[in-house]
Amino acid sequence: MAKSLNIVEHTVEFVGQQLVLTNLSALYMSEMKALVLADIHIGKSTHFQKHGIAIPNTIFKNDLKKLETLISHFNPQKIIVVGDMFHAENNSEIQQFKDWKRQNSAIQFVLIKGNHDRYYHSIYEDLDIEIILNELTWEGITFIHNLEHYKAEGCTISGHLHPGVYLKAKARQRIKLPCFAIGKQHLILPAFSEFTGLNTRLDSNSFKFFAFTETGFFEF
Repeated sequence: MAKSLNIVEHTVEFVGQQLVLTNLSALYMSEMKALVLADIHIGKSTHFQKHGIAIPNTIFKNDLKKLETLISHFNPQKIIVVGDMFHAENNSEIQQFKDWKRQNSAIQFVLIKGNHDRYYHSIYEDLDIEIILNELTWEGITFIHNLEHYKAEGCTISGHLHPGVYLKAKARQRIKLPCFAIGKQHLILPAFSEFTGLNTRLDSNSFKFFAFTETGFFEF
């Protein structure tokens, strides 16, 4: 029997908005009735397999299961993907996602394009995904894939950087965990897919880090 996923919530205030962080690498904005996430990289596992690299077939299925769990829990009207929803060429994972999305057709998908989102516009139309080329602004918050490309003054929610932290354990061991990085004006989302690296070099003077496991949150 497949293991059920446990959602742990941690509520924070960010530029006047109450945001619900989750240990499934997404946040929920109740005023928008929207799930916000980044860096799903659909197609990445199959892309690596085609090039002879042994990647488990379960990765994309696990990512979809996380998404289904979040949808069931929050019942969002829309899902905002802050870049890198897809990874490479059109492959079998795209078709799996298309079949899955057909079963969730009531939910609006909005994609702020990232550096890996390079498909022809017709593919996004076929998947019924609204495309935003650079950034989307709502209630003073700008959604943009890469914070390093944001040159204006303002508040952002972004992805791309895959934030993570080290947690000290017994016997001088260190565990690397994904996290939300939150500053006064900028929030960086963790990568949604489990098939991504973690960047532990973000400036701790600029951000607080909200790391998570299957059972809880840790603030650094």
